[in-house]
This record gives sequence, C-alpha cells and structure tokens, in this order.
Amino acid sequence: MNEPLSFDVSLLLGEHSNLTDDVIFAFQPQENKLLFLSAAFEKVWNMPREAVDSDLSLLINTVHPDDRLFIINAFTAIQQTKQKQRIEVRLMLTDQQEKWIGVNAYLTQYNGINTIIGTATDITAYKEYGNILYKFANKKNAILDILSHDLVSPIGNIQACARLLLKHAGPDGDEIVNKMLNIITENSERSIKMIRDLVNKEVLESSEVPLIMQRTDIIQRIAEVIEQYKRSYHTIKQQIAMVSNVNSLYINVDETKFMQVINNLLSNALKFTRDTDEIKVIVEDGEAAVLLKVVDTGVGIPADMQPFIFDKFTKARRPGIHGEPTTGLGLSIIKTIVEWHKGHIWFESAEEKGTTFFVQIPKNNQ
Repeated sequence: MNEPLSFDVSLLLGEHSNLTDDVIFAFQPQENKLLFLSAAFEKVWNMPREAVDSDLSLLINTVHPDDRLFIINAFTAIQQTKQKQRIEVRLMLTDQQEKWIGVNAYLTQYNGINTIIGTATDITAYKEYGNILYKFANKKNAILDILSHDLVSPIGNIQACARLLLKHAGPDGDEIVNKMLNIITENSERSIKMIRDLVNKEVLESSEVPLIMQRTDIIQRIAEVIEQYKRSYHTIKQQIAMVSNVNSLYINVDETKFMQVINNLLSNALKFTRDTDEIKVIVEDGEAAVLLKVVDTGVGIPADMQPFIFDKFTKARRPGIHGEPTTGLGLSIIKTIVEWHKGHIWFESAEEKGTTFFVQIPKNNQ
C-alpha cells in the first residue's frame, strides 16, 4: 500500500489536474464518497461534476451495460489486492456516443480511510486507430494466405507438368523445347521457395513482438476474420461459420497475437478440408474462462503424427491437400501465444472424420 497522504487531497490533486487533460479522481468506496473530480471530467463525460457529486449512481450508469460488472470487479480487486489496476471500459453517453476510457487507479489512505486515487483518459481515438491497424493486418494475413494457397498450388501444377513433359521428351527431344521446360521448372521452384520464405518470415517475426494486452470483443474480431477469408478467397468452396452463445464477449488479450491464433487454426483447417467440407468456429462463454473450438470435417491428423503436432519444426508437418506449404512452426507458435495468455490448447482428430482444436483462455489473465 502507498504511504498515507500527508495533506489535503483536494489541494494535492487540484494542483496536478491543471496540468493534464486526464480526469483525476479520488473515491472512498467504504463511504461511497467522491472526494475529488477534476474539471476535465466535464469534457470527457459531457456532464457537470455537480450532477455526479449529488448522485454517484449517475456515474456508473454512464458505463456501457456490458462493462459495469467488469469495472465494479476491478475496483473491488484494488481494495482486496492493494495492487494498481489499469482497465479499459466503454461509456454510453446521453447522445448515444460511445467512448473508450482507460482507467489507472491505486489504493492509498486519506485520514485513515481507504481511498482510491486514479486517472481516466479518453482513449477513443487510440482504439479507433488500433481498429484500422487491425483491419490492415487482417488484409495482410489474407494476402499471405492467398500467396500460400492460391499461388503455390497452380505454380506447383505448372512445375509438375513441365517435369512430366521433360520425362516424356527424353534426352533426344527437341533441344529448345527441353531448354524452355527446364526454365519453367526452375522458375516454378524458385517462385514456390520465395512464397514459402515470405510466409515463414512473417510467422517468425510476428511471434517475436511483445504482448500488448487490451480488452477486445473476440466475437466481433472472429466474425471479421471469417468475413475476410470469404472475401479474399474468391475460389473458396468450404463453408465457414461462427457459432456463439453470446453476441459480444470482451476478454483481456493481445488482439493481434490472439487473432493470429484464430487465423492460423482457420488456415490449417482450410488446407486440410476438401471443397465440400465445413469449418466452424464455436465460442463458449464460461464462468471463469472462454472456450473456442475450430472444427473441421476434413482429412484429419494421422495418429502417428498427433504426438508431435505442437513441436517446433515438427516432423508432423505436411503440405495441404492442394499442395499448400507449411513451416512446421505454426502450431508451436500458436501454443506459445495461448500459453502467454495463461491459456491451454489441445485437439481431437480422426482420419477422414476431421479435427477440432480447443483454445481455453481464462477471463482473468492479467
């Protein structure tokens, strides 16, 4: 716990509040009393401070209904653990405007009474900017998948055809034709290697970026990923759908990395399902954890490969049924990312019946 405040809290916070656009507050939960609220509150909340002073319930009512229990639990945790908390919540203001607020708060003593002191910052622009970056990242991932799926397969077919023609032509065939066929074979091989190197490099580099945890609506994000796949794969014939028992579900994750998990599992499902197969992403909201399932009705994982699926540079790696490349790193990296989120990943599979990957993430994974 921090040292007790030695002089008037209003004087201490009032002087600092003039130097920042952040909302500064001091609150005594046991007394249900707001000791201080800086003038910046009126700009962020679009309401006078006097209204909150006379009725604190107005303040909690400005929080988005889906986030109210979350912020109450966070402030309870501050009192119980005496640890600083950083949280993000949404506001629903009177004009139906939605804002994101980042709250930093800690527990101290004022006149012998537990007092929570903190700041609230309008992070709406930051969140919107993050959404733009996320959408661009989604497009980039889709392009990489197209490179590994829609390009490698036809180039591989070209290479195979050229080799077959060379075999039938034999050493006594037309010299110019043989030369052209060799050029086709070599360039096809070089192109496939370049695509594989690009995909491998992207997977490795993206896995090395540190975690940046933030509250994310994973239902919305998964829906966006599925929609991106449907738009990007113009030749896709597999059915992809999401099933969820809730319409919105916020958990604390590194958005980019966590969606890399979903992207990788969906990409693998597409590689090993036939055109008539079906892929589902199932989201189940539990009391303490969220369970995600990526289910396909594809070719399944051979029993002798299953013990090595999560190994780095696994000997279980194999090309997709259309010749799509594999790094042998994907599931190893995905397992690491899930464990960074204090989660657990496992699978069930049977040959010619399909595969289900399970990802369980605790709700309180800070």
